[in-house]
Amino acid sequence: FHDDNRLLFMAHEQFTTRKLDLIASNDGNLSESEQWEWYRRLMLEALKKPMRISPQINALSCAMGHFRDHLSSDEKGEFLDMLAQFQAGAVPRFSVFDRLHIWIARYNNEFLRRQSYLCPYPMELMDPPGQRVQ
Repeated sequence: FHDDNRLLFMAHEQFTTRKLDLIASNDGNLSESEQWEWYRRLMLEALKKPMRISPQINALSCAMGHFRDHLSSDEKGEFLDMLAQFQAGAVPRFSVFDRLHIWIARYNNEFLRRQSYLCPYPMELMDPPGQRVQ
């Protein structure tokens, strides 16, 4: 659960994400019920805050980092330019997601493929059959 939602937590609140990382990697210091209670409390605290641009930029930059060995300098620069445009409100978040999805498919990155932040809606809701916009 934690790994599949890590970018979502980062996009909401970076500091709380670090705490969630520590709780999720519990070294036996907490009982399972204590671990779940702390995790649940911090997760809800992080998710109740609206997403701001700065943490989203950080989460998206982190996602790009998964491809650092595969991308050319030009591709990295184009993505960083896209993030700057997103930050300025000139590019929608889903355009950034689309670029990442191309790389996820090309380089078969399972960790990013499972990220709820990058796939916030089931595909069936994105373009319902018979309701495709022409």
